[in-house]
Amino acid sequence: MIKKYHSKVSYGLLIFVFLVLPVLPNLFVGEINEKTTGLIAFETVVFTFIVHLFLNTFYTIENTSLKIRCGVFSYRPIDINLIKEISKTKSIIS
Repeated sequence: MIKKYHSKVSYGLLIFVFLVLPVLPNLFVGEINEKTTGLIAFETVVFTFIVHLFLNTFYTIENTSLKIRCGVFSYRPIDINLIKEISKTKSIIS
């Protein structure tokens, strides 16, 4: 039997990424020029990658193994029987 669980999304972190970071080009340069356009293009790529990670992070339990997928990254399956503790965290690092 296969069960799939999506990861919880931190809307506070998304708000920071999408509201604070776009302001940065205006802090460095007051007008739009080649540097600002390049920075905005780079930020767009970074934002797209971040959204992809947030929306495509999930955990799959298949028999006795836990498979973790985070966007384009996959991790080695974990044997469920080896898990000793599961705890809730509010750490931004998590």
